[in-house]
Amino acid sequence: MTVANPGKENPSAARTLISVGWVYLTFVIEKLATFGTIAVLARILVPEQFGVIATALLIIGFVSTFRDFGIPEALVYLDEDPRATAETAFWLNLIIGFALTAILVATAPFISWIVKGPQEFTDILRVMSLFFVFNALGSVHRALLRKRLMFLRRSTVDVVAAFAKAAITIILAYLGYGVWSLVIGFVAGSAVRSIGLWIALPWLPRLNLVRKQGAALLRYGKHILFVGVMGNFTDRIDQVVVLLFFGKLPLAYYYIAARIPEILIVQIGRVLTNVLFPTYALMKSSKEAVAFYVVETTRYMSYALFPIAIGISLTANELIAVAFGTKWAPAAPFLTALSLCTLFDGILWATGDGFKAIGRPDVLTRMATIQSILAPPVIVTGVALFEDPIAAPYSLLATILIVVIFQAIATKQVLGIAYSTLLKVISPAALSSLAMVPSVMIANRWLTDLDLPNPAILALEVIVGALTYLSILSLIDGRKILRDIASLVRGKRESQSSATLLPKVTPEIL
Repeated sequence: MTVANPGKENPSAARTLISVGWVYLTFVIEKLATFGTIAVLARILVPEQFGVIATALLIIGFVSTFRDFGIPEALVYLDEDPRATAETAFWLNLIIGFALTAILVATAPFISWIVKGPQEFTDILRVMSLFFVFNALGSVHRALLRKRLMFLRRSTVDVVAAFAKAAITIILAYLGYGVWSLVIGFVAGSAVRSIGLWIALPWLPRLNLVRKQGAALLRYGKHILFVGVMGNFTDRIDQVVVLLFFGKLPLAYYYIAARIPEILIVQIGRVLTNVLFPTYALMKSSKEAVAFYVVETTRYMSYALFPIAIGISLTANELIAVAFGTKWAPAAPFLTALSLCTLFDGILWATGDGFKAIGRPDVLTRMATIQSILAPPVIVTGVALFEDPIAAPYSLLATILIVVIFQAIATKQVLGIAYSTLLKVISPAALSSLAMVPSVMIANRWLTDLDLPNPAILALEVIVGALTYLSILSLIDGRKILRDIASLVRGKRESQSSATLLPKVTPEIL
């Protein structure tokens, strides 16, 4: 199979880049607000209090897997009778949201007993369960904005909601509300977001629940739901093991550590998915075009993922001290492990959007099944063997590496992208990032001997690492990057860009 020229029917690279830019700008602002909130609270609250909220968020995270049954993704994909489909999606989501809230309210005392929560833990869960209702009210509006590529409007809503959540949380924390400041801020943020989405897209659903549309939504969404359930399970099983084996305090350190790779690594894939899935979906009639853009996206994602992840792992101690204070020093080993987990978990992220775009979300179902089967026994065995909470994320890393291999196999079989092509597009960033290791380690030892403050050490390490990475990358892949930039500036793709990205595109390669 050969990769055809994407053609005029596909969205332009410039338009896609603009969409990515809006979503990523929103992400940066939103996550900086969240990160700033956590950084402030980390200096007000004690680790034990963060252990309580981390446990509550862990439970909410598990339940939230079922908050939409994959319906928003299905709404983006399906084109038949769009109004009836959207209205059916809205009422299905609302029913699911109320059901989840009711279930969590009813089971909160039992869950609190299971996790040995404090006396107020039941009330915390019940209040946080309102999130599912507010999320359901805005879910379809959010999906419609995404389908129509109206990312500026959606981005504005996300920014307003993030600042509202941050302001409410910090004010309540300074007023002495402790853990409840995070709880109320969490619920208020979801309410503000849903109100904003209705303003951004003044679409009023009629009371219209069509059986045909509902069946189509659920038929497509079931794969997204299953992937979400399995992914949520495997993403959090290490936290569950830490909680059950070692208690809430190590979980608090885990929670704090996870905030840094979340803002710097995980959200890169999530941001791109918001733009790329609907963009790829416009090309669903041409698997070759989808494959072309999947490879291109993977290459550019690798430019960011590798240096950020390796950089975090090398500067974990200074990052934790600067961001949250020295009392959170035990979180640094978790940060090192989690940065590597998120790197390998995200490196083939774009292939998942490719599978969904050509109507094959079942491939993601298989990947999620493999990981969900592997993760629990591997993590429990690792923790039991080493008797250390840090074994949990490293055991998770082992399962992620296995799943990446299976995902590469599926990518070749379904999208026709060869292993050599994937290796070729990620190797420049990987090699350039590995070159950072000795330079940053040497700089760290020298700077530590000078007895400089942590912010100065961190800043200088980042500079050394960035210069090393950019220097090596420019030698390995500089010409390719410059050609792509020049092509984008001219507003058209080079005639040979396909062959450059997928060298000697033949049935043997793809």
